[in-house]
Amino acid sequence: MSERKVGTINNGVVIDHITSGKGTEISKILALDSLKSFVVIASNLDSKKSEKKDLIKIEGKELSKEELNKIALISKDSTINIIRNGEIFSKYKVQIPEIIENILICNNPNCISNIEKISSKFYCLDKNKVILKCHYCEKKQNEIKIK
Repeated sequence: MSERKVGTINNGVVIDHITSGKGTEISKILALDSLKSFVVIASNLDSKKSEKKDLIKIEGKELSKEELNKIALISKDSTINIIRNGEIFSKYKVQIPEIIENILICNNPNCISNIEKISSKFYCLDKNKVILKCHYCEKKQNEIKIK
């Protein structure tokens, strides 16, 4: 197995260990196509933890709590590397929060959160399988729709 360099960044973030095939989805929710900075999106890289992974490097970007929550919901095993002066400043694994507010759409079309202009709210029932329950209609959901 040969190591490949996919560009270095001085200050920013590297999202690593993204579930293979989910890098594009994360790119969309982070609106990376609208950034003017250096961005690398790599797919199907070899991984020691799983067979394949995706990876995203973003120069000059800091991730908000909402963005981290979205990443965790899409790819729960991702790691975040904060880069400062070309070195890893900090590294941590994303975590699905117990309560997820205003970033998801309920799968139940009759849910009040889809009819009224109110913030969505979900409870995480199972972080491994990513099973959520809507606060309003109480419907369990394992397929997520991010706003």
